[in-house]
Amino acid sequence: MAEITIDEKRYFKKSKNPVLELVDYYYHLRGWDKFDKLQWKKLSKDLKYSYSRNSKDAKEILKFCNNDLSIAIKEVYNEYSRAKYGRFDWRLSTIIKRWTRELK
Repeated sequence: MAEITIDEKRYFKKSKNPVLELVDYYYHLRGWDKFDKLQWKKLSKDLKYSYSRNSKDAKEILKFCNNDLSIAIKEVYNEYSRAKYGRFDWRLSTIIKRWTRELK
């Protein structure tokens, strides 16, 4: 899959909690980090996206990656690339579902 660009590497800050950093990166990839409060309320109401739900999924992804943030970031970016190429909607839970299917 595609590599993470230099601009995306600059996005990360080492002082954050890894779970929150992964959720923030997911929002960055989706283009939601630029929303104002009103747009965010509409999105979360219409699509039922919530920060707490995404945090739970990010925590699960980090468990699969043995709490290694760099591996988790690569997996999120790979899913983003797949979704962009295949033109389908995705969430962090999509990654978890795919991994649990592969383990069976």
